[in-house]
Amino acid sequence: MISYTTPIAESNSFIVLDKYTKEWQVNESYQSEGDLEREFIQDLQNQGYEYLLGLNTPEKLLANVREQLQSLNNMQFSDGEWLRFAETWLDKPSDTIIDKTSLLVDFINQTDLDTINDKATVIDAFFTFAQAEQQREAEALISSENLYTEAAKRYISTSLKREFASDNGTELNTILPKMSPLNPQYLTKKQSVFQKIAAFVEKFKGVGWQI
Repeated sequence: MISYTTPIAESNSFIVLDKYTKEWQVNESYQSEGDLEREFIQDLQNQGYEYLLGLNTPEKLLANVREQLQSLNNMQFSDGEWLRFAETWLDKPSDTIIDKTSLLVDFINQTDLDTINDKATVIDAFFTFAQAEQQREAEALISSENLYTEAAKRYISTSLKREFASDNGTELNTILPKMSPLNPQYLTKKQSVFQKIAAFVEKFKGVGWQI
């Protein structure tokens, strides 16, 4: 691993240090999961990242996210503002752990945070980003599943508006590719499409419903 004094430049894909000292060779023998984890943490610390040992609960992780966003953007969330922001974008009760993090991670990686100066701008920028991602993923889903475009957009928009997807009635059937209900693959295709749209709605509900 390396030791350093001061980072000279840093981006999402690299970091430049003013000096380093090579301290180890690659270990080609077996390493336990614990050894790999400790080595990874040490490697990140050597690159300038701070290791906060006490971040071991979801509540503490969210509190740290709040602190870092406030520090990076020189602003303060009120408790009410933070609760709305967190429950809308970071910690919706219905989300899986992947859903809770994917939009935020993508937003951070694709946004120049140095251009965001206040909390209103942070929220607006994140909302705009999420809407663009919603549109992009909806179009990709419709295309990959070969769905009827306009019918699929109406079904997805309705599902987003009511915040859940439903397979009751015939609405879902109208968006599927032309296939006989007697085809053995029909029910499999219908269930697969429904599950993907349901996951999409869970991820993006609260962002907006126009597709």
